[in-house]
Amino acid sequence: MASRALVRRSIGVALLAGALIAHGLAGYFAQELIAEAAILALLALSLDLLATCGLISFGHAGLLGVGAYAFAGMTVLAGTSPGPALAAAIAAGALVACVVGLFAVRTSGAFFSSW
Repeated sequence: MASRALVRRSIGVALLAGALIAHGLAGYFAQELIAEAAILALLALSLDLLATCGLISFGHAGLLGVGAYAFAGMTVLAGTSPGPALAAAIAAGALVACVVGLFAVRTSGAFFSSW
């Protein structure tokens, strides 16, 4: 069992190192593709975490969209640099998640489906 975990971690580290090296050597378009793949991989991992707990979230991608729209609005419309825009996007996503969570925790059926 320990050897299987070691192999998985080694593969994960190798893939991460390869992606970081490719990101540094690639052109602008390839960097955008790698960054988008990383963002969607984080979304998939968070959905997998919920599935491991026995829940399927039907509104999970909406929170990713809130952060994306907040980041885009701050950088494109307001002209903010990416650092503060990233912090604002995280705060906006967390705020919407807290508000939605207040209602979603008290409901059942359409919002969460248990295995």
